[in-house]
Amino acid sequence: MSYTLRNVLDDVASFVNQDPALATGTDLTSQANLINQTQNEWAETYQWKSLRRITSPTFTLSTTSLALPANFKKMMSPIANIAIAGNGYEEIFPWQRLSKSPDAQYYYILGDDAAGKSIQINPALASGVSLVFDYQSYPSSLATLADAVTCPSRPFMASRTIAKILAARSDPRFPTFKSESDDLM
Repeated sequence: MSYTLRNVLDDVASFVNQDPALATGTDLTSQANLINQTQNEWAETYQWKSLRRITSPTFTLSTTSLALPANFKKMMSPIANIAIAGNGYEEIFPWQRLSKSPDAQYYYILGDDAAGKSIQINPALASGVSLVFDYQSYPSSLATLADAVTCPSRPFMASRTIAKILAARSDPRFPTFKSESDDLM
């Protein structure tokens, strides 16, 4: 069952403020930021199934480059041509292309998180080709109260966020909540 940023904020407020009323102003902004940090921390600990995406782009023009989604983190499978069984593309480092034959099937990734990433494919793909591959994504940012949280554990999200708030306040209960959230992860 999915839950939202609002649900986690309510859980956090019930403990921190001993009142489930939604925080306002800078408290709301701060708590939402901590919840985003918690979700990102969760995403970095493992290759979660909920962050795995399958994409199947079809090319209408001959091309050698494919822009990757903004949430792309890393490849999780080889790139395969749907029409030809067993016809995969080998991932290489960009500088290795210089030692490959012109007809070798390979790809490499260029770019960065700020400017965006792309896949460079060799040889050029013909018009109408369909590829398929899996990639690991970053979790979506929680910007509005109605945004769904990607992390499936609502208790973890609340407990780790509470631990972060207690740590910021130098509250001696911080280690207990940090330990509890580690167990929930």
